[in-house]
Amino acid sequence: MDFQVLKEGRFMPDMSVRAAIVTASGDGDEYFRNFDAPGYFFDASIGKSVKFQGDFFQSLRLAANAGFLCWQVSANTQNDAYMYGVKAVLETRLLDVSCAWQGYTGWIGDGDAPMVIKASAVFRAGQFRPLIAYEYGLRDYPFHHFRVGVGFVFGQAEALFRIKRQR
Repeated sequence: MDFQVLKEGRFMPDMSVRAAIVTASGDGDEYFRNFDAPGYFFDASIGKSVKFQGDFFQSLRLAANAGFLCWQVSANTQNDAYMYGVKAVLETRLLDVSCAWQGYTGWIGDGDAPMVIKASAVFRAGQFRPLIAYEYGLRDYPFHHFRVGVGFVFGQAEALFRIKRQR
């Protein structure tokens, strides 16, 4: 569930709180360590956008979140973790560039403290949105992800995009 607590205004940031429950999809002990295990989390996010008057740069959005995550590790044990993250998104006439640092830290200490940094660029090409993204694991996440993709904005959503940008 997502609840909007504050709506962004001239001086007021956006703020929302979230609560989620993860149900188990497996019935054996081998599923407990992964997020096939039951768990839940709560978090709060706050963000503020700064609009620019120039032709090329349109806005800069800064956001942060913090929360609590809990998941089942074995039949009698759960792991609790605090979650955190910060993100910046620069929106320009040609592309949106974002960078984020996020993770969570559990108390058991068995690889339960992944921390990552992510960067992406989403280009504007008519209704197409080609993208490139890279994710680098800083701690307890030994993977590096490089993504290339394309999105498509369908009719009405594109019209709403244009209306919002013209304001």
